[in-house]
Amino acid sequence: MTKSVEEFSTKRIVFETSVPVDEVVARLDKELNSDKAWPHLFELLEGVKTREELERGFLKVSEGRDFVYVLFGKLPLHEWRNAYLGATDGPKTYQYSFGNPPVAQPMLQLEPYATLHVPLRMLVLEKEDKTGTEIVYMQPSISFGAPRNGKVDEELRAMAEEIDDKVESLVRRVISA
Repeated sequence: MTKSVEEFSTKRIVFETSVPVDEVVARLDKELNSDKAWPHLFELLEGVKTREELERGFLKVSEGRDFVYVLFGKLPLHEWRNAYLGATDGPKTYQYSFGNPPVAQPMLQLEPYATLHVPLRMLVLEKEDKTGTEIVYMQPSISFGAPRNGKVDEELRAMAEEIDDKVESLVRRVISA
């Protein structure tokens, strides 16, 4: 048996806005096409047999958007925390899982370890004083493009940097709409 440990640094991106958390969540749900994508995504992923079917099906589910809900979609973590603490007024906290399987596949072929970071996750957190919202995520290009055996795959890093731009664009649309 062998064990290897590779260290790498990452970046946590935090956007702050005065937009109330419920409005941010509603906008993000709309951007991720949650009402249409969520019911059909599992069906698509379980039945797909070819790349063309995946791409065609995802385009239909996403309605042309860069990302959609995947897996758990949106977890209301504040409900668990409030139950644990016996509280009812803790800040609202949602963890989103979202992605685009056809975009992820070329990166996963270059680096199977990148699967650890698929789907993307984002935290939407109501500020403690209830004056707005924070949107938090880890910079995708650093997570996807982490060195392996001391080497960074530059092709993978370039693909992942495109994801950085798309995620930031998504957040900016949500907080400025």
